[in-house]
Amino acid sequence: MTATIVIYTAGFMISLGVVGAMIRRSLLAIALCLQLSFLGAMLLFSTFSQIRGNEKGLSIAIVLMLAFSLQMLLVCALAVFTYRHRGTLNVDELRELRG
Repeated sequence: MTATIVIYTAGFMISLGVVGAMIRRSLLAIALCLQLSFLGAMLLFSTFSQIRGNEKGLSIAIVLMLAFSLQMLLVCALAVFTYRHRGTLNVDELRELRG
């Protein structure tokens, strides 16, 4: 697989994740779309690292993978907390609950 195909795939993943996060209404769906865009960014880091022959990009990608995993853990905990207290995960309904 050539690097150009991987770069286009990563760009598609990033754009699909951003568009999905703007369109979706569920808190979990938004989190998954953002995770998809973050994984696209990680794919870009690792691809450019391989192209340049530098190991710094791979180490950044591994740190990003850890950070994204922690982010997903926190978002899932927030979603469970929100669902227990509000009874919904719809972002529009959560906005209406402001005082």
